[in-house]
Amino acid sequence: MPIKNIVIAGGGTAGWSTAAILSSLNNINITVLDPSDIPTIGVGESTLPHIHKAHQKMGFDIFRKQEWLDSVDGTVKLTIEFADFYKKDSLWVHPFFDAYGIDRQFLTNTLIYGVGDVYDLQEDFMFANTSAGRRRKRGFIDSSHWFKNSGCTSEAAFHINAVLYAKRLKELTSERSNVTVLNDSIGLINHAQDGSIESVRLKSGVTLSADMFVDCTGSRALLLNAVEEPWISANNQLFVDGAWLVQLPHIDKNIQLRNTTYCHALSSGWVFNIPLQSRIGTGYIFSSAHQTDEAAAQEFANHLSTMYGYDKEKLSFKRLRFPTGYRKRQWVKNVIGIGMSSFFCEPLESTAIAMANSTALCLREALINQHVDLDLLRTRLNNSQHELALSVLDFVEMHYTLTEREDSNFWQDYKNKPLTDFQTQWLDLYSKAPNKKRLNLQDIKSAFGDFGMFCNVSYAMMFYGYNIKPAQIEV
Repeated sequence: MPIKNIVIAGGGTAGWSTAAILSSLNNINITVLDPSDIPTIGVGESTLPHIHKAHQKMGFDIFRKQEWLDSVDGTVKLTIEFADFYKKDSLWVHPFFDAYGIDRQFLTNTLIYGVGDVYDLQEDFMFANTSAGRRRKRGFIDSSHWFKNSGCTSEAAFHINAVLYAKRLKELTSERSNVTVLNDSIGLINHAQDGSIESVRLKSGVTLSADMFVDCTGSRALLLNAVEEPWISANNQLFVDGAWLVQLPHIDKNIQLRNTTYCHALSSGWVFNIPLQSRIGTGYIFSSAHQTDEAAAQEFANHLSTMYGYDKEKLSFKRLRFPTGYRKRQWVKNVIGIGMSSFFCEPLESTAIAMANSTALCLREALINQHVDLDLLRTRLNNSQHELALSVLDFVEMHYTLTEREDSNFWQDYKNKPLTDFQTQWLDLYSKAPNKKRLNLQDIKSAFGDFGMFCNVSYAMMFYGYNIKPAQIEV
């Protein structure tokens, strides 16, 4: 039976991004359950360049214009910066890559085969030899300047107010004739004999049937739990499990408005600083196994006071807890989980929205290709998204395990933590040169697999930031 009628449970960024992507297919009918009595968390204010692909498939012309970014209080993002991760008083920068007049092959070869003695610091190399770095060095780029000179090019991402972004997507998507929006939520789930979901009874008393149910209910995962797909914890890789959060006014826009997501490592985690047009979004992502709530709040307040000049006595934080992990299968029977219901790493490297969009885009392709056996489509999606999730976990974990810090139990535990098989394989390829030969594309493909969110150049940038040098091979 072809999939024509889809129910999306949950609004928010994941729900409305998915609805926008899928409803661009005119032959698919979408019903979105967006209950007003369940608050939106607002996780995901920092994005990756992958968002351009999602916007393209959504099919709304507004994403080519400045208007959309201003409507979500957004700013342009060119880099992610990591202070004190490698060691105290260190900084390394992850830029978004685009040739932009710079020889991309030169950039790749230099990073993979060795920078030499020209640049002492990774940040200096990055600011001199990447498009993002050069733009970032010239000063803040506002939305009007960006869209006038760069338009919707894909070498940048954005900082956004996630609540406003979901609201904007809802406004745009709700205008489509194949979309129905209900201010309602699931009260009861009815199963078919094969264990799939036959229908859901809403709290209003209405019963909905569908060919597919999309779980965008966040960590509650109402639908994936109903089909008994287990959650696999990643707390063995990622120690952080929550945050203190606060939204703050700008004190000095000349300093605080930057085209970067700034990440500053503290004793038991790290602080993010995300500049929007009207405010700063910031939070201390930390491990409750390594620091009490009270101590974390105090350290966070001290950081904001010392770094930016905020009055510690006037700060009021919101506590958020989250699980890190994934489900091996995101598409189970006629249920598919998108967003935090099926995967959550942590905010480092801004993967939340990108991962949700990846699944939604894969599902869109499956819906287009329903002439292919449904079980095969389901297996393909599950395999690709599972490999993608594991690649994200490995990449993010290495931000911690490559550290030289030993000034707290948190950093000691990470420094002493064994690497995964993938991390070991890629590090050996990069720094030890097995078989005494240089890396080639086949080596890289063998190490990375078919699906990964971060490319070899991203890894090389990170290794450079942690003072790990490529093997020196004479050719």
